[in-house]
Amino acid sequence: MTRGREGKAKAEVGGRYLIGRLRADQRPQEEKFWEKRELPADLAPLHQLFEGVRGPLEVEIGCGKGKFLVGRATAEPAIRFLGVDTAGKWMKIGARRGEKRQLANLCFVRTDAGILVEKYLPARSVSVFHIYFPDPWPKKRHHKRRIAKASFFSLLREKLEDGGLIELATDNLPYYEDIQREVDLLGPVWASRRETVNQRIFCDEFKTSYELKYEAEGRPLYYMELVK
Repeated sequence: MTRGREGKAKAEVGGRYLIGRLRADQRPQEEKFWEKRELPADLAPLHQLFEGVRGPLEVEIGCGKGKFLVGRATAEPAIRFLGVDTAGKWMKIGARRGEKRQLANLCFVRTDAGILVEKYLPARSVSVFHIYFPDPWPKKRHHKRRIAKASFFSLLREKLEDGGLIELATDNLPYYEDIQREVDLLGPVWASRRETVNQRIFCDEFKTSYELKYEAEGRPLYYMELVK
């Protein structure tokens, strides 16, 4: 990012990925990364984000550097992959990796996941939501900040297509037990629910950076899959 005489940030464009803060009406359609305060007015026509790729949509909430998404997007060019996180510093790494591989089916958005899911994703538009190693906010006074709440799972279910999946993982057992309770609050709304320890349920050939780190440290990893 460079700055002009007036001190305003100017965007730097690399390939199809734009890392910057242009107004919505200034952005080229091929832009692949959006800053938190500069979301476009409408994300509903999702095919416009992916240069003609019209396949199923997978969304990773808390995508970090995008290691998992970049791997999936490389292996599955007919599937659209959308990463969302509030840490633009790390997502830019994923965006550059996607640019290097010329992945037309990969896009990153920096914003709050609740905002993206509620306001920008149409009902029955997502095939898989990935939520891997969300912040456990271990202090009790911070539990209200946890993303894995019954209300959020209900919202995700609304956005899933029939047969769609929520794939979740954490290394924090108290948080996992809290997640179990939150899912229970919704009652029997899922077609199936599967839980494992140290066995990835979905697509075990690609893992997140935290996942690989925690495996190497020998931590127990807790997985859950919910099917609409």
